[in-house]
Amino acid sequence: MNYLIRLMSLEDKKEVLQMMKVFYESDAVLSNGSNEIFNSDFDNCVNDNPYLEGYVFTLNNIII
Repeated sequence: MNYLIRLMSLEDKKEVLQMMKVFYESDAVLSNGSNEIFNSDFDNCVNDNPYLEGYVFTLNNIII
């Protein structure tokens, strides 16, 4: 098994947004968020913001 932690890229957006939706629809949080917030959060993690970076955990090149 090959685990890797790497910076998020624009190519990860669809998968990461889906994971965010599943998480925010669960009992783990009190609010559902919105697509606008999810998109903004993702974009801030992959743009040139000097204060924020987004990472994904992968197993055999699949985000987990």
